[in-house]
Amino acid sequence: MQPCGRRGGAFLVSSEQRNGAIAFISITSEVGGPLTIASPWGKQAVRLAGRGGELRPDSGLIVLQTVRGGRYELTPAERNP
Repeated sequence: MQPCGRRGGAFLVSSEQRNGAIAFISITSEVGGPLTIASPWGKQAVRLAGRGGELRPDSGLIVLQTVRGGRYELTPAERNP
């Protein structure tokens, strides 16, 4: 597990690397609002746990509208059946 850290906009971000690849990104929004994060999986589809469907970061950026206290877990879509 990578160290957790607060990032601009009051987001707490952590991730885990397995076999040289990022396995997931976990984000907690402390105040809510827009979040843009560079996808470590490039333009590959990303699954947002518990929300259904896939995000398609065409530009390599993941963009979410978050709510205060919201938790968001991102994983590459191909790793989720």
